[in-house]
Amino acid sequence: MATAIRMIAGFVSVKIVAKIIGPSGIALVGQFTNFITMIGSLSTGAIGQGVTKYIAENYDTPDEQKKIVVHAVRITIISSLFFLYWH
Repeated sequence: MATAIRMIAGFVSVKIVAKIIGPSGIALVGQFTNFITMIGSLSTGAIGQGVTKYIAENYDTPDEQKKIVVHAVRITIISSLFFLYWH
């Protein structure tokens, strides 16, 4: 049910935006959305799976888990700042 509502809302919003800014505007919005998604993926350093893996491997050592999370946050912040100012 939620998916159907989301699809209908998306369709309606695209139709409204298309009427306002036209087809070329929709293309620009799509490119901008793809750019934001790409920057988001790059800024996290693609470390999600690695963090999950190492947290699971070190389930019995909380100190090691804390180090992993701290390093993951540092990598994410540094990557985010780099990609924010790089473009």
